[in-house]
Amino acid sequence: MNCNQNILNSHPEIFDLISVKNVTFLNEIDYKININKNGKFKYYRNFCFDLYNYKNFGYNLDNNTIYSLIPLLSKNERIDEPFTILSQTILLTKQSNNLLIYNYINNKIQDTIKLYNMNLLDNYYVIFKYKSVELDFESYKKFK
Repeated sequence: MNCNQNILNSHPEIFDLISVKNVTFLNEIDYKININKNGKFKYYRNFCFDLYNYKNFGYNLDNNTIYSLIPLLSKNERIDEPFTILSQTILLTKQSNNLLIYNYINNKIQDTIKLYNMNLLDNYYVIFKYKSVELDFESYKKFK
């Protein structure tokens, strides 16, 4: 168990604050708490984006980890080809409200389809670009 996980275990209340009642965006707390955003991104591909698939993604997250998530919309599942970013970066944990996050992303998909007149788009992928982040808990008390 690393130092960050020890602190998370001693301050589990932070999991009650991240995307539980409202979607928490990285930029909302990045100026209050120092966040280490280094690390390699992982990708989770959804051909059929529905609540079940989102819950499956959430089920595979680590219990004591905070993640940044960038939802992408793609005609195919290749990240080396054009895609649309659906939202600013979302912070989430395994304890985040699945329905809240799913509804937010689903609404962004529908808005994007309308905005760019993509009604004829019958097949698309929703790709989650995500990675774990570490919070500087010296500044944690500022986050309330």
